[in-house]
Order: sequence, then structure tokens, then C-alpha cells
Amino acid sequence: MKKKWYQSAACKGIMLVVAHVSLITMVICSIWLAVAAGYEYLNPFAEVPKTYAGTTVFESDLNVAAYHILGGAMSSEKFKTDGKLDRDKLVDIEQYLDDGTITGENESGVAYKLGDLMDWSDRMTWGDDEEQTVIVCRKPDGTYQYYHWSDFRTRINEGELRFINTSTEETSSMLEEVRDYYGDYSDNYFGISDAEGKILYDSCWNLGYNGERLDEAFAPDGAVDLVEIANKNPDWNGRLTELYDRVENVINRIGNEIGIAESVEESWKEGDTNLSYMLIDNDHKRVYTNREAYRNYKDAEENYEKLKHTADGGDASYVSIAPSLQQFEAHMDSELRPSEWQSMVQMLVQEYDLKDFQFIISVDTTYPIQDMLYENHVNYEKIQPYIENMSVLVWVGLGSFILSALWLTVVAGRSNRTEGVALSMVDKWPTELTLISIGTGIGILIGWIAERGSVWGRYSYYQYEKSNEYVYQIMGGRFMGEIRGEDLIMTGVVAAIACFLGFLGYLSIVRRLKAHTFWKSSFLRMILKWIRSIWRFLCRICRTFWKNRGIVTKRAIVCAGFLFLHYLAFAGGGFVFLMLIADAAAVISLLGDAIAKQKVKTGIQRIADGEVEYQIPTEHLRGDNKEIAECVNHIGEGLNAAVEQSLKSERMKTDLITNVSHDIKTPLTSIINYVALLKRENFEDPKIQGYLDILDAKSQRLKTLTEDVVEASKISSGNIHLEMIDLNLVEIVQQTSGEFLEKFEARNLKLISNLPERPVLIRADGRRMWRILANVYNNAAKYAMEGTRIYADMVMTDNTVSFSLKNISEQPLNISADELTERFIRGDISRSTEGSGLGLSIAKNLTERQNGEFKVYLDGDLFKITIIFPRVRK
Repeated sequence: MKKKWYQSAACKGIMLVVAHVSLITMVICSIWLAVAAGYEYLNPFAEVPKTYAGTTVFESDLNVAAYHILGGAMSSEKFKTDGKLDRDKLVDIEQYLDDGTITGENESGVAYKLGDLMDWSDRMTWGDDEEQTVIVCRKPDGTYQYYHWSDFRTRINEGELRFINTSTEETSSMLEEVRDYYGDYSDNYFGISDAEGKILYDSCWNLGYNGERLDEAFAPDGAVDLVEIANKNPDWNGRLTELYDRVENVINRIGNEIGIAESVEESWKEGDTNLSYMLIDNDHKRVYTNREAYRNYKDAEENYEKLKHTADGGDASYVSIAPSLQQFEAHMDSELRPSEWQSMVQMLVQEYDLKDFQFIISVDTTYPIQDMLYENHVNYEKIQPYIENMSVLVWVGLGSFILSALWLTVVAGRSNRTEGVALSMVDKWPTELTLISIGTGIGILIGWIAERGSVWGRYSYYQYEKSNEYVYQIMGGRFMGEIRGEDLIMTGVVAAIACFLGFLGYLSIVRRLKAHTFWKSSFLRMILKWIRSIWRFLCRICRTFWKNRGIVTKRAIVCAGFLFLHYLAFAGGGFVFLMLIADAAAVISLLGDAIAKQKVKTGIQRIADGEVEYQIPTEHLRGDNKEIAECVNHIGEGLNAAVEQSLKSERMKTDLITNVSHDIKTPLTSIINYVALLKRENFEDPKIQGYLDILDAKSQRLKTLTEDVVEASKISSGNIHLEMIDLNLVEIVQQTSGEFLEKFEARNLKLISNLPERPVLIRADGRRMWRILANVYNNAAKYAMEGTRIYADMVMTDNTVSFSLKNISEQPLNISADELTERFIRGDISRSTEGSGLGLSIAKNLTERQNGEFKVYLDGDLFKITIIFPRVRK
């Protein structure tokens, strides 16, 4: 087989290494480039900006900053009156939770001062003080009355309230049960009456609230606490637990929104940032800005233009938006994406109900103040020279990965050592495991990148010093370009593992497809085959039951009657005696059936052992057993007739062969004798002499063939007499070798004998043994390749003697070893050599008749005959 360098193991290994290195390079460079500059710079033809202000990341940072500035500014407005924070402003709980507005009016019946809610959010606690536990009492009309535990207990102890049908001694235990029970009783077990016995409540229980409830640090407007509101306001009666939850939600929202508003004002304070912003609300004639000089609404338009012109005339970038996109303006070094700002307009219009406004956000790109924008600018200057190279590496890595994957796909399953598709150990796994391997590899890589993306992302959240925490969250959790080296190393390791698992499964799939074993080795196929086998089994059972429905029906009726009789006996009614009789009858029937089956089994075994005349006695058999026995007897009779017919046919064939051979031998002897006489006449014509030689050779061959046919016929029919004596096998082999030496030399064959020096005795017929060896040697003399060696070896063990003769065949041996020992079979398919095709068959049959073994071994052109006899030791 011609070796091909491209499918060698070394070449495959190199391609696998190239694929792994390429994928690792591509993944690491892609992540670094995306985190450092943005995904758009993965395009190798994209122009790399010279400065941070020219990147799309810069625009995205401004966009996010604008969102948070606007959100904080507009959220803070609801907490103000005349432009200042109003701590006395009432916050209606329901209104604030529904639409987020604060009108200053108590419309739902539950409201708190803004200042109280702000203070409450800073020190909100949950208590489990038993005295503040709330007891719920249900009135007969379905409404509720709420008590604090201390008030409820005092009223019970002073007799103002009483438990129904409860003595004074039981009052304390009943109080404890009410305090400890969280839930509604449907009966009057905890019913309450007044001092005169009038029923006030049909049930009482602990409000619960998981053992804890919100500590009411501040009182609501117009009430002492929420319990009083729930008792007096029908809208809240029966909803006290919900009321606690809603108040808690309002406290949390107020705290968050106040915190965001304060954080925005603190983070973007003038003098601490290079960013300036200005929002003009013409609907309410208000201005929101971090520039102290621009806060006056009367000068808003002039100041707005100043902020734009400052950016236009200097090193600054700005974006200006208004309700109409036609009023959109920008001065940016990067390519602006208006769609990114359109949603901001929608937020101002829809969420904050602004109709007429102007907003500008600007950054001084000289970065005189060292804020986060300055840090991003400095870091971008460091990485900018590498961005273009990284983009090229990404695409080079992708290209080499694809090429190496294609290469490996083509050579998968091909080897210089074997023809066809070579499968590995992995290819013996179920196909689903290889698919899982591919999925696992891809999943590991995607999962790692997704998990770390929250860390690498531009807007991840990390703690920073308190004054700049919010701006740090806005401008990105990491400064531009800062991705840790250990993260890149771990990414490379994960990519290598993913690549290994992916190629392990992918190349296995390719080899399976080439070898057409993709479906054959599938676990799903195994399951389907198992289901199909079960289905066939069930169908076979059903067919069997249907074919034997007569006996099955009878047995089912007997079993049903038997079980019914037992049921009657156990149920009572005097059927026990009948049950015992039925049990005894069943035992006797089973024993009789077992004896009958044993008789049938014995008969079958005897017939199988050769006693075809044997007949199973059927006198004491009944039913199915008798039918089976009669059928077996008929089978025996048929076998006996067949055996007799076969023996008769064999005898007729033997007689025919013997008679025909005898009839042929008489004229054949005359032909041979007359040919011999003619050869003595010394004809001078060489043609006549040649004709006589041909007649002599062919007549001798016909004589040999006739003798072989008769011999083979006698052996097969057993009509042969053996005179078994102890023979020296070494001596017989040597004599045979000497007699065939001349034939071997005529074809330039060299006989190499390896025989023991001492006698080796076997028990055999001497004349038949010589015939066996003569046939074997004659076969080698005819069919061995000229100019080669013939090896005769004899090996002894304690119990056997083995003689073997091996040679190289002159003609290709395209038949099996067993076929060579059949009658009229010759290894020379062209039949260019003389022979009857009976020599090895006669030798094998004679060997086996003398209790020996005759074996033929073929390996390519190597032909070996081994004869084994039991060894006689004296």
C-alpha cells in the first residue's frame, strides 16, 4: 500500500496542534479587542480611531451617562417644591406605587411625609416584639378588628372582652393559643363576646407575618399607626398584611430614587468631571445642569448655545437632542448612531411627560480633570497601536482554524497502515456521546465567555470610593483596555479544552459517516431495536396464544374456576371441603402430567441417540401428552424409513461404482498390455513413438483414477478391512520420502526432513498408512512451486505424534482448506496437472478411520498438511 504523507499520524498531530493554537489565538484576541475597543473593530478593514473620543465606545459611554443623568434629574424633581427638596411633602402610598407620582395629597388614606420616608429608609428594621403582635378578630358581618397584643390581652384580663364558653381559669391558656395560632379558625373556638355576653367576633388569630413585621418608626398622616388605618378605613380593612408590604416597597423605592438623584448630582459635580450637561424643561420652565452659571431659566437658551459653541470651537464633543429628530445635533469624532439616542427621546416624552425640552451632554476632550473619562483616554492611547494587529490575528486564526479543520475532515479515518476507514476506540462509543462531546466543548467556551462577560463588560458594577461610585458604574467597571492577564490565560485554557472536546466528537462523527456506522453505533438505535424486539416478542406471544387459543381457553377456564372456588372457600359458606378436593385433584393431575412428560422426554432422547425404532408407550397417556407421544412415534418411524432408504441408496451407489470400475478395468488392462507390446516393436517413426507414450500415460492415469474411485467408495461405505498393528512412523515416512525423491528432483524441489532419530510407534494399518503418506507426498510433488523447499517435520508429545508436510503452492489457492479435502476438488483450478482430486480426500478418510486427525492449513501460498495419531508407548 502506497503511503501518503498527508494522512500520516505526524501530519494529523501537527494539524490538531495548529487548530488548537488557531482557536486559542482567535478567542483571546477577539475578547481582548471587544473589551478594549469594541466589537466593530473585529473588522480588519475598519479604521482604528486615533483617540478615545473617536471610538464608538466613547459614544456608548456618553449615551449611558446621559440616561443616568436624565433619570436622576427627573426622579429628583418629584421630591421638590419650588426647586428645593420638600421633606414635608405628603407621599400617597397607592399613588406612588401605581404611577410613581407625588402630588402632596393623601387620596388613598395612607400617606407619609417625604422626610419621614427618607429617614425610615436609612434605618428600616423588622421587629418580633411580642407586645406589638397584631391580633385579627373577625366580626359576624365579615369585617375585621385589629388589636395590638398588649391591648388585646388587657381587654381580656379586665373582662371587657371574653372568650365564649371559657371559664376564668382557662382564659390564660386561651390567650396563649390565640397568640401562637397563625391562621383563621372557621368555628367559634376562639369566639369573643363583650362583658354582657354579646358576641362581637366569631374567630381570632395572630396576624403572623412570619414572626416579624415592619417596625413603624413613623406615623402615617392622620393616624397613630397602620392598625388604626385598617380599623377605620373600609378600603384597607382586611388588607393589613398587604398594607405593610406596600409601605415597605414605598420606603425602598424612595430610598433608591433619592440615592440615585443625590449620587448623580455628586458624581457629575462641576469641577470633578470633564462632562457637562444641561436639560431645559420648557414645559415647567426648569433647568437641570451641573454648571452653576447655567441654572437660570431666563438665560437657558443663551447658555445652551454657549455650551454648543464651546464644543464647536474647541477640543470637545457633544450631543444635543430634542423631541424632533430634525433638531438632533452632534459634534463627535466617532461615527454617530442616532438610533442609540432615539430611545432617550422616547423616555423623556413617555415616562416623564416632557413635550418641549432640549438636552445637551458635552465632554472636554482635552481632559483637564483626571476623572474616569481621562483614565479611559489614557488607556486607549496605550492599546491603540495593537488594535489593528489584534484584528488581523483574529482573522488569521479563524482562517488557519478552518483550513486545519477541513484538512482533518478529509484525512479522518484514513491511515497508511490499513486500507479503508480506520476507527478508533472513541468511535466505539455511542454516537450520542460524541455529539455530547461537541456540545460540551461549545458550551464550555460560550459559558465561560458569558460568565466572564459580566466582569469584562463595559458596564459591570464594582465598588469604588463613595464619591465616585455611581460615575464608575456608568463609565464601566474596568477602565478601557484593562483585562487581567490571568483572565486571558484561563480563557486560553478553556478554549483549548473546548477545542479538544469539540474535535474529539467532530472527527469521530466524520469517521462514523465515512464508515457508515453513524446510525449503527447510536444509542437511540439500540433503544429502538430494544423496543422493536419487545414489540416482536409481544406479537409472537399474541400469535402463539391465538394459534393455541383452544388449549389456552380451556386452561384459563380451569384456572378461573379453581380461583373462584378458593375465593368462595375463604369467603366462608362451607366450600372448604370442595376446595380441598379440588387441591388434591390438581396435585394428582400435575403429578400425572409430569410423569407423562418424562415418558415423552425419554422417548425423544432415545430416538435422538439413534434408536429410531423406539416407540413411546401410549397406553396410560391422556390428552395432549398422548398426541405428542403419537407424533414422536410417527417421527421415529419416518426417520427409520429414511435411514433405511439412505443405506439402500448408499449400497446401490457403491455397487454401481464397483461394477463400473470392474467393467472398465477389463478393457483397460487389455489396452495397457497392447500398448506395452507395441512399444517393444521399436517403431522408427517418432510420431508413432509419441502416440504410444501418450496412450501409455493416459491409460495409466485412467487406471489410477479407477483404483482411487473404488478405494474412496469402499472407505465411505465402510467396506474396508484394517489390520491394525504397531508401526514405526519414522521408518514409513523415510521410505515414502525415498520413493518420491526422484519426482521431487524432476521439479527441482528440495526435501528437508526433521524426524526423530529413535522409533516413534503408532497403531495403524501399514498398507493404508503408506497410501496416506503417498497421497500427501504426491500432492506436494504435483503442486509445489518449482525451485522451492518441502519441509517434513515430526513432533512428539506424551500422548500424540504429529507429522506435517508443508510447501509453497505454485498456483494461487483461492478455496478453503475444508474444500481441498472433499472429493474431486483440486487446488489447480485450470486442471493443468494430472490428478483425480481424490488423493487428499482418501488420505483424510483413511486417517480418520484409523483414529487419527487430518488437518489442512492455508496461509496465502503456504500449504501445510498435518497428520496426528495417538502415540504407542512401550
